[in-house]
Amino acid sequence: MQDQKLTVEDVKVQQKTEYAPYLFNLADLQAYCSKTYKISPANALSIAQSLYEKKFTTYPRTDCRFLSSAVAVELKSKGYNVPQRYIDDSKVTDHYAIIPTFHGNASMLSGLEEKVYQAVLKRFMDTMKPPFVYDAVSITYLHSNKERFFDSFRKIKQTGFKESVNEEDVADREVPSKGNMIPAIFTLRNLETKPPVAYTTGTLVMAMEKAGKLIEDEELREQIKTCGIGTSATRAAIIEKLQDKGFIDVDKKQKVSPTEFGKAVIPIVERYDEALISPLKTADMEAKLNAVASGELAFPEYMEIVNQYVADTTKKIISGNKENLAGFGKSGSSNTYDCPACGKQLKFGRYGWYCDCKFSFGLEICGHKMKETDLADLIAKGKTKAYTFKSKAGKSFKARLLLDKQNHKTTFEFVDTPQKKTAAGKSSGKAKSSGNSWGNSKPSGGSSGWGKSSGWGKK
Repeated sequence: MQDQKLTVEDVKVQQKTEYAPYLFNLADLQAYCSKTYKISPANALSIAQSLYEKKFTTYPRTDCRFLSSAVAVELKSKGYNVPQRYIDDSKVTDHYAIIPTFHGNASMLSGLEEKVYQAVLKRFMDTMKPPFVYDAVSITYLHSNKERFFDSFRKIKQTGFKESVNEEDVADREVPSKGNMIPAIFTLRNLETKPPVAYTTGTLVMAMEKAGKLIEDEELREQIKTCGIGTSATRAAIIEKLQDKGFIDVDKKQKVSPTEFGKAVIPIVERYDEALISPLKTADMEAKLNAVASGELAFPEYMEIVNQYVADTTKKIISGNKENLAGFGKSGSSNTYDCPACGKQLKFGRYGWYCDCKFSFGLEICGHKMKETDLADLIAKGKTKAYTFKSKAGKSFKARLLLDKQNHKTTFEFVDTPQKKTAAGKSSGKAKSSGNSWGNSKPSGGSSGWGKSSGWGKK
């Protein structure tokens, strides 16, 4: 602290080039939407599917981030010269990356559909822009007491595909010369390490895709190197199922946290088979499936192995842990609730809470996923918070649920609208958001997937 000067001991300047990101696959798009728009992977998939069915974008259920050479030729004929680094036939299996089709009038889109389309369009157009070029500057300073201090910054030479850069990445910052003496101010700060950042639905999807990295065994790691846990079409459903079963909670910002039920189950399962709480079991099953494909293992034999394993393990876990799991209901909660209409204890089923008196409270009502806290509010206050629901015609409306004790049901109280109350009723508890016929319109035929056979042009 007495010597407030540093000597520049070493300076390194290295030019670096950063190219635009690879094209979207479904996992990337879901992660982007989770971070940017705070929507679930399932919602992102639904929007991507809708854009595909309206012919604005290509097939969404893909794990590939590249284009085939045939598609690249088609694009070039339309004026889009995609660089070679984004074209790789060896990486394209069933489907190539998600890109715009440039069919139809995209200005007709609105809301999240427009935002997701613009994200896909920008990712595609960025591939044809110049790279981001900068000098990475690393400086080593030496103090008179032989302590060394380090600094690094970037001097931007070409912004390229990046629209904006950090304020510290300024081109006019001086790079000191070796041997220069500079003044310095030393301060001490008390710091603590922070726990790992919690998963969001987006980062969880990416972790599922790259689950093989968590496996130490090289041979097993190779088994799920290209697939991970689940597929591009099932990962969103896996997360939703974990939420519906009460193992995890997902907040409005898509942050994922385990429930008390989830915390209780994991160590129990781990005691019986540690591989079940890691990607190891997935890798082991993939290895056996590869053996079936190569003829080394008969399919009936494989099924016998799986069925026996599931039956034995499930029996052992349940029979040995009835007391440990007794406090948790099927909803994944240790709480019990009395029916607000008749006073009997509510039951929990596939679609939510219900009572013999015909009262019900669904997990999803008119396209909105309800939570246990909403049921608690309804019982304690006679109403829930206001949410945005969706009618059967697809129109959104804001309302809260009110308890209609006399008729053993709930009704809507519309917010900022003059409409009358409408019964949410028992059937509302089972309502599903109006969706698309997923999986019914996969592209087929054609070497490039462009044109009539892929649904890009006219049918």
